[in-house]
Amino acid sequence: MTLRYDPRRILSNWKIGNIVSIRKLEAGVVNQNWLVRTSSGQYILRRVVFETPHELRFELGYLRYLKARGFSYEIPFAISTITGGLFVFFRNAISWLYQYIEGEFKTRLGKTEIRQVARMMATYHTLIEKSELDNGKSRGDLFREKLISRELRNFQAKLSRKAVLKTTDRVFLREANKLLPLLERLEPKHETLSRLSKYPLHRDITPDNLVWRKNRLVGLIDFENVGRYSEPLIKDISVFFQYACRENLHLDVDLIGYFLHEYRKYHSLAEGEIKLIPNLVVAGFIEDFSYAYWMINFDPERARSYRLRLYSKLARSICNTSRLVTERILAG
Repeated sequence: MTLRYDPRRILSNWKIGNIVSIRKLEAGVVNQNWLVRTSSGQYILRRVVFETPHELRFELGYLRYLKARGFSYEIPFAISTITGGLFVFFRNAISWLYQYIEGEFKTRLGKTEIRQVARMMATYHTLIEKSELDNGKSRGDLFREKLISRELRNFQAKLSRKAVLKTTDRVFLREANKLLPLLERLEPKHETLSRLSKYPLHRDITPDNLVWRKNRLVGLIDFENVGRYSEPLIKDISVFFQYACRENLHLDVDLIGYFLHEYRKYHSLAEGEIKLIPNLVVAGFIEDFSYAYWMINFDPERARSYRLRLYSKLARSICNTSRLVTERILAG
């Protein structure tokens, strides 16, 4: 008989008082989280899906580094198990526990919030630059265009062998044929790339991962990418623009310009890096498109099929206006 993931059984590995309630949280595209209320406080039980033990150890050490260096925002911090470990295994998955960060999430950010995020990100980047943190990952393509292209073509090849296609399969094939040519146009021609240092980055600083209390930014969560990628700081910034500085199918150039103005008060940013932003956003949406299809096939309960069309439209729209967006950002 196959054992289901049992949060209460997993929680017996920690000394956190008597359990009052356990609620699975809907948020989270990759990992799964449960809000745990006990007689001693509130916690988040996190079930890791893709991270290896080595990558998770790096992530938890990374978080310890930020805390030790005085990062002035609340971040997840692993609680030791009763045996002194930081995580446990159950059914080929890894779980760890941290104190719940009180606050709320904002779906839309105005200039007041953008200013605070810019300062936080500049502070965070400065700390990472000064560190010697190295996840041992290879320094791959900035836009990951070769990897994403390979993923899309692999999906296409598998679908070509299917006798009957579902609606989502047909949507994927139609949109993938539009996106693959865009990937081939993303390779940058200027010399900025060769000078950019690469670091293990959060890579997902979006409204879903920013915690607020009384309109003040107090926390940052979900650092699972730090053990898997090494990329330039501009990647973090571009991902934020991808999800927080967008109006329908277009980037909000005014908000982007405001963020960059505030960020550069605390951390330098070259013009060459800024020129990379539109293409980085396009590549990000194509990568999200590929992952959305993976979710449909391998995690259908949490998948959202509408994302296939949405991410394709966003990638194509921003690609078509990339030159204009860059000119307006630099002019502003």
